Amino acid sequence: MILQNGSKKNVRVHVEPWGDEYPLAPGEKLRVTGDGPAGGELEVSWLEDRVVVHGWSGSTVKVEQLG
Repeated sequence: MILQNGSKKNVRVHVEPWGDEYPLAPGEKLRVTGDGPAGGELEVSWLEDRVVVHGWSGSTVKVEQLG
């Protein structure tokens, strides 16, 4: 999935349950991919000042800055 910050302020992207955090400036994009046992999928929570991406049991999540 691609996350793009369409707002005019900086947003933080948190990846749980690992606690990793990535800054996302206005106009920037991140590619977030999850890999793991079948039947799982990434869940996203959009909050006022941050986005939280949740992996599933046994998964790994990769985050790549796109610009």
